[in-house]
Amino acid sequence: MYTEFSLNSIQQRFCEGFLFFPFKQLKKSGNYIYKQYKPNSGIRQVLEERKVAFDFHVFFAQQLLEKINKVAIPNGIALMRQVERLFESNHRSEQTTAAVFTTFTDMLSTYYNELSNYQSVVLLRQQEAAKPMVKRTPDCTNAGNVFSNEWSHLIKQFILNGNAVIEFLQENLETENSYNHLPSDCTRQDVEEVVVAIRAFNTIQYQLISVLQQWSQRQQQHNRQVYLN
Repeated sequence: MYTEFSLNSIQQRFCEGFLFFPFKQLKKSGNYIYKQYKPNSGIRQVLEERKVAFDFHVFFAQQLLEKINKVAIPNGIALMRQVERLFESNHRSEQTTAAVFTTFTDMLSTYYNELSNYQSVVLLRQQEAAKPMVKRTPDCTNAGNVFSNEWSHLIKQFILNGNAVIEFLQENLETENSYNHLPSDCTRQDVEEVVVAIRAFNTIQYQLISVLQQWSQRQQQHNRQVYLN
């Protein structure tokens, strides 16, 4: 019955009750209730310095934001530019009316749109949702929404879409006389670079999934501890 409460919410409820019915010789500092045995024990200062350190939501939110801000978003923007250049070079080609090149164009344009949507729907929304947890006064009320399995599912689906593009491009590269299967303005190196970039970006998404899964597992561990206590 306690599993729906986080450590912060339980502490906050207790502290709110303490304000109305204070225990004798107990004091309140932030989300902590303590007893001071000596006038100059310094315990209040210690609690103020440590009150964020024990909150695992803050820790994982910091990990997630760092990965999104410094790695995922910059690499996503760079990948979009690469795909766009490859798409534009194919669009300029006189061969684009052929069925194989139409498929080439459709595959690239579809992935470009998926990548753009992924940046805004997943990465930017996760970024905004995690920001309140890393403020000077953290707000972890909606932490459960950030590491929800729904996000991991969306990321995995995006990875699968990227793998389909990789498979298609590799098939064109590995086919005998592959230059005949690529638009005239697309070099083999251009396509290979996009394949490498998509693989690298997928690896970053697996790292995001790892952070979310560790976060969820830590919450489950915390719930068990609260229940047993």
